[in-house]
Amino acid sequence: MLDLSVNGSSDIWASVRNGADAIILPKNEIFEERPCEEQDFAVQIPKNDEHFVDLGTLVETLPQFSIEKLSLDERSALLKLILAVGEHSKESPWTSKSSLDHSKNVIASLCSKCSVKKTNEIICHPTVLKQIWPLLCPKLAGDCWKCYPAAVQCFNWILLQIEVGRFLKCRTPSFNKLILCYSVSYTRGALSQSFSTYLGDLR
Repeated sequence: MLDLSVNGSSDIWASVRNGADAIILPKNEIFEERPCEEQDFAVQIPKNDEHFVDLGTLVETLPQFSIEKLSLDERSALLKLILAVGEHSKESPWTSKSSLDHSKNVIASLCSKCSVKKTNEIICHPTVLKQIWPLLCPKLAGDCWKCYPAAVQCFNWILLQIEVGRFLKCRTPSFNKLILCYSVSYTRGALSQSFSTYLGDLR
């Protein structure tokens, strides 16, 4: 269980990051040889269920915030929370009904605290777009993507949010550039050169 005895928004964000880090699945090289199965996560699933309950409580205690005014550490916690939610965005061997339900509740609470109505409004924020890819995309490289099945799911979920944002005209210069560059080729786990170039341009 997470330590919920926190004081001040910075302490809350630090606990959010710790909880998200505990949920995000680590590399597992055995999945290079075979697909993952539910039994592979028998120990992790109940722990994640507890972490998501705690995260829900922590996010509820956050004050209203704008992404632009978050500190670097707070923004880092936000990004990690998005990654954790993305890994539990659909039924998979590492998820449970509890983690899926709490994941939805966490992102709904996060939207409320950020004063937005839809998840894609957070994902399509230029700061989030710029900073989340360097955290996620190294796991999707052609030589290791099979070891990170949850990261693959998170990547697909984020792209879905971007597509939703596109149709809802969630447009910023960075967002438009991403749409132009995101002819993503996820064949054998490799990102297309155009998308990799876009990431390089953002750094």
